[in-house]
Amino acid sequence: MVMSSTWVGPAWCVALGIEMKKLTFVVAMLAGALMLMAQSARAQEGFRLFRGDPELIIPSIGVGLATTGAYFAVRNAGGGGHRITQLGAWGLTTVGCMALTPIVSGIVVQRELTRREAHVMIADCIVPFVGGWIMHAYFDAHPERDSVPPQAIKVARKHR
Repeated sequence: MVMSSTWVGPAWCVALGIEMKKLTFVVAMLAGALMLMAQSARAQEGFRLFRGDPELIIPSIGVGLATTGAYFAVRNAGGGGHRITQLGAWGLTTVGCMALTPIVSGIVVQRELTRREAHVMIADCIVPFVGGWIMHAYFDAHPERDSVPPQAIKVARKHR
């Protein structure tokens, strides 16, 4: 029996090769995103992976991990004619992340978030790491848009 030159081996070897290519691509994208976030122009401040309030890191990561878990749970939910597609699961959990991250972070820090903080969190839900980097660049270019709305003034009512 003559072996064909197109034979590549058992199916698990082929699947492993495809998975390794995907993994290598993801690692390369993450390395590229981290390189873009390096702040060589701000060398006097030292390198910081996360800009802003350090108390916002844990809630952002926590909500991100929770919505990632929800994505895999919804995507792999079996049975019936009500199955959600992968794109539907991604959209559902992305919108959930965009809604929950500012809410949970505001509760944790016990204050109103600045516009920069909220927009960075929302952009990080859409495109992790790179979205926040783009929003930081936007607010650095337009510092007048980065503000906290003024405090509401309580006015006492006169009784008649």
